[in-house]
Amino acid sequence: MTPDLTIGVVGPHDLVERVMLMGHAAAPLPCRLVAAAYRDEQEAADKVTRLGAGVDACLFASPVPYDLARRSGVLTMPATYVQLGGAALIAALARAALDERIDPRRVSIDVLGRADIEEAYADLGLPAGDVHSR
Repeated sequence: MTPDLTIGVVGPHDLVERVMLMGHAAAPLPCRLVAAAYRDEQEAADKVTRLGAGVDACLFASPVPYDLARRSGVLTMPATYVQLGGAALIAALARAALDERIDPRRVSIDVLGRADIEEAYADLGLPAGDVHSR
């Protein structure tokens, strides 16, 4: 069966690779994924342009490259991004807490609001006083 939907996956190489590897198993409907990996978020609009009419929708790795592409006017198809707060943030913090090389109490989280950060840390029982945010 040929997929009816083609989705461009736009993000850094490691995340695009992970989505490509797990995407088909997790997709609720038949679709074809097309990788559009970048080295820097500033390349997001160029990656969307290169995908062109070959995709029906775009999935961005985070709100920042999505916003850059949207502002540049290249999004001519439906597009969304992976939500970084809530369960995704809690899961990332929990994984970090299990890694002895990382101290999640001393990190910088630059794309989420302070309230989201405080809530996630409170849910995990971790202090967020030394966590930097922009």
